[in-house]
Amino acid sequence: MNDVKQFILLDYFKKISWFVIVLLMILGSSAGYLFSLFQPQIYEARAVIAVTIDYTKTGELSDIQEDQAMRGFGGIIDAPFTLKETVKAVQEAGIEINLEQFREKISLEREEFRWLLRVRDEDPNRVSELANIWAQQAMIVLTDASIHALNADYLQRYLESLGSCLERMANVNQAQVPCAFPYLEELLSEIESAGVLAHKEKEASLGLMPAISFFLSDQASPPASPILYHRNLLVFAGALVGFICALFINPILRK
Repeated sequence: MNDVKQFILLDYFKKISWFVIVLLMILGSSAGYLFSLFQPQIYEARAVIAVTIDYTKTGELSDIQEDQAMRGFGGIIDAPFTLKETVKAVQEAGIEINLEQFREKISLEREEFRWLLRVRDEDPNRVSELANIWAQQAMIVLTDASIHALNADYLQRYLESLGSCLERMANVNQAQVPCAFPYLEELLSEIESAGVLAHKEKEASLGLMPAISFFLSDQASPPASPILYHRNLLVFAGALVGFICALFINPILRK
């Protein structure tokens, strides 16, 4: 029988010239670094919207409830209708950009009770303008939604009072308790009207919690220097390519 040579990984690594591996990894990472220098410089600017919750109105909230409220708030900031209004405002400011291009430049990040509106662009002046316009349009949409949320909350309480009135009217023992609507037909009509209004206000609130308040805590300013965009990834990729090349070159060098 013919002897079959077995490949043993440990023995293979023992025979490797680690000097070659280190050298090629350094050369590869250096090539990745040099390549990153020839990439377009990317600048980043951010605006910050801070959020507070009035716990006197909501009572104690669980972590899940707070997270849901914050996620709903952030969902409005980068919602399609908010971004469409932002792009329209950007175009009116003289910057040529469409919705898809704008989406590629932005990212939304949450830090506790703050939302960071980040924009990346090759122009350091334009990037801050884009971030500020996005923040301004988000504040407009959020403010409008907040007003509707408060109206919906008021109408809901009003409906509860009308329901209590209806219960008292139906209870003979409490018939003497005064009610704003002495006739059943008027009361039912008011309940129906208030219910329709409450539904409309609830939809217009975009799901925003009425106990939430917010403000633009930081406006974006032109960045002083570009960010190291993908540089670390390019350096790592170059080092990895150097390592792989070394594994193939080592057997050749041993011959």
